[in-house]
Formats: sequence, C-alpha cells, structure tokens
Amino acid sequence: MIPSQQTAKEIDFLISSIEKNPDNPTLHFDLATIYFELEEFTKALTHYEQSSLLDPFSETLTNLALTYLALDQKEKAVETAMRVIVKGLEGVVVNVLINLSYIFYHDENYEKMAELALEGIARGKRDVLLHYYAGVAFYHINQYDKAEEYLKNALKIKEAYSPALYDLACVYTKKGEKEEAMDYLRKAIVIDGSLKEQAEKDTDLSPLHEEERFKEIIDDPSIG
Repeated sequence: MIPSQQTAKEIDFLISSIEKNPDNPTLHFDLATIYFELEEFTKALTHYEQSSLLDPFSETLTNLALTYLALDQKEKAVETAMRVIVKGLEGVVVNVLINLSYIFYHDENYEKMAELALEGIARGKRDVLLHYYAGVAFYHINQYDKAEEYLKNALKIKEAYSPALYDLACVYTKKGEKEEAMDYLRKAIVIDGSLKEQAEKDTDLSPLHEEERFKEIIDDPSIG
C-alpha cells in the first residue's frame, strides 16, 4: 500500500524523532502502527518489538502479537499474547483470546480453540465471536450438542449472524435432522446469498444435496 503524502510526512517525522530519542517507546509504537496499517508488517514488527522492550504495555504487546500473526509467526504470536493474558486486563484479554482462538482454528487445534474461547466466555464477555468460535471448535471435535449450544448463544447476541446460522445447518445435518438443517441454511442464505455456492460444494451438507427442499432453496432467486 502506498502511503499518502500526509502519512509519508508522519513517517519521516517519527523516524527523525527516533534518531534523536531512540529509547522513546511511544515513538516506536506510533511508527509501527503506521507501518501495520500500510501492511508493511516487517517494518511494523521491528518497531513494535523495540517498543515492547522499552515498555511492555498491553496495547503494544497485543499489536505485536497481531503483527507476528500477520507474518505467520504463530508461536511467537501465541507467546506474546499470553504475556498480555498474564496482565489480566479484561478488555485486552478478551480480544487476545479471540485472536488466539482464530490462530488455533487455522492450526486445526480445535481442543485448544475451544479452551481459549470458553476462557473468554467465562470472563463474562458477551462476544459473538467467542461463542461462535466455541461452537465451531466443538463441531470439529464432533461434540454436536455443545456446538449447537454455543452457536445458538451467538445468535442470541447477534440474531442475523449468518456464519452461526450456516454452521447450525451443518450441526443439524450431522445429527440427521435434515428439516432443521434446511431451516437454518435458508436463514443463512437469506442474509448472505454467497453461501449458496458454498452450500452446494460443502461436504458437511452432502446429505442434503439430493433433498428437493435443498434444491429449491439453492434455485430460488428470491433468496439471497
């Protein structure tokens, strides 16, 4: 991403200021944040790391963890995020747990994903993503009743949350409750029409593919 003229001036100012005062953590943090927004993650990492060495403030560590994640350095992301959790700052901790859950989802470590999501929920945060991630994790470890519980919790927080609706269709398909599955699938597609194509290819929904009602949902131009 090419920085605007104003952003380029801000970068030059901060670089100049760091040369004069290299031990100022705020200057490194501000420069790193600009680089992160420009998706220049390697440069962002250099200055977030320096800022965290000078002053390991929770926001610095959180952004550092996200930068490691952007650079696909998952172990360092987890290690850094855990340092934030130890500090026990609730708002920051919940955001870190959400991001850690996402990391473990992509690593296909669903047991750890469930553990982290539940830890966030236990802290009293009514966050749709935490409940959704817990549901997704339990789905992948074949605990369909728990998956159903947490996906429905996500819908209590955000009624029109299409990912939870879609995944409930998958849960009910696994449980052999095809009509219930298609009810949720229809609701998901009404909100997000792009899910039609996904549903046609999704092997988790393959028991529905030959059902007449499934075909009607997919072929109905008024849905999605």
